[in-house]
Amino acid sequence: MGHVGRPALSVLAVALLMVAGCGSSSKSSSTTTVTTATTSPGTTSGGSTTTIVGTAELCADRTALRQSIQDLEHVQVITNGTSALEDALNKVKDNVDALKQSAHGVLQQPTQEFEDSLSTLESSIKNVGSDGISPVVSAAQDAAEKGDALLSALDAVKCTNS
Repeated sequence: MGHVGRPALSVLAVALLMVAGCGSSSKSSSTTTVTTATTSPGTTSGGSTTTIVGTAELCADRTALRQSIQDLEHVQVITNGTSALEDALNKVKDNVDALKQSAHGVLQQPTQEFEDSLSTLESSIKNVGSDGISPVVSAAQDAAEKGDALLSALDAVKCTNS
């Protein structure tokens, strides 16, 4: 990556805080376990609903993803450089991969959309020296929206003691 000035890093840090904001909900989530992951369709007068019961692995992966998003929020880009940012972003991506595995296809669409938005953000960060900050801001906003959608969908996962 080319030389990025201090003002550009400040704007980059603000843009990434927008992404991290998707994990800064005041809701607390505890991780408890069950032995199987199932979906139970039910019907209401307005249509069908789905309850997702999470395995211990899925519930742990949800918690890890939330934590890695929070960690991304606290990256000090100006102090530690974009490599610290890339490391935090890679951790989020690793946790999305783990979540995909433990979810066994459940929540596939919001997971894939968030994963795609993270890839776009990563690419825009790598190209900030040549393309400027605007693509990073746009990608960060998209990732924040997709991250919010995924975290909202994950809120539907019920983790209970077995």
